[in-house]
Amino acid sequence: MEEESITLQHAGSIMLQHAGSITLQHAGSITLQHAGSITLQHAGSITLQHAGSITLQHAGSIPLQHAGSITLQHAGSITLQHAGSITLQHAGSITLQHAGSITLQHAGSITLQHAGSITLQHAGSITLQHAGSITLQHAGSITLQHAGSITLQHAGSITLQHAGSITLQHAGSITLQHAGSITLQHAGSITLQHAGSITLQHAGSITLQHAGSITLQHAGSITLQHAGSITLAP
Repeated sequence: MEEESITLQHAGSIMLQHAGSITLQHAGSITLQHAGSITLQHAGSITLQHAGSITLQHAGSIPLQHAGSITLQHAGSITLQHAGSITLQHAGSITLQHAGSITLQHAGSITLQHAGSITLQHAGSITLQHAGSITLQHAGSITLQHAGSITLQHAGSITLQHAGSITLQHAGSITLQHAGSITLQHAGSITLQHAGSITLQHAGSITLQHAGSITLQHAGSITLQHAGSITLAP
């Protein structure tokens, strides 16, 4: 199939109310330049099979209310440059199979309210540059299978409220550069299987309130450079 590109330049609002399934099979590039608001209310399934690059430049707010399943199979690069707020309210399952690189440059707030399962299978690199706040409220399970590198540069606050299980299987390196506060409230189990290196450079405070079990299986090196306070409340 000959590669084609999809380009959308839009300065207003985009609203989609849909109760069926949305399927996009595309081998080119998708570029969205948008300065308004994007609202998606959807009760079916969203499937995206894409082999090119996805670029989203957006300066407004993106509210996503979805009760079905979201499946993304992607072999290219995903770049998100966003200066507004991203809100995801989702009650189904989110599955991401990705073999390229994921880059998120974001200066606003990211809020995720999710009651299903989140599965990420990724073989590339994940880079998150974020200057706002990240809030995750989740009652299901989070599974991350990753063989590349994860880099998080963050200057705001990260809050995780989670009542399920978190499983991380990772064979690469995890680097966290953070100057704000990290708060983790968790009532389930956290399992980390890791064979690479974990580096944490942090100048703020880390608070962990946990009522379950924490299991760490690690065959590499763990380096913690920290200039603030670490509080652990069992």
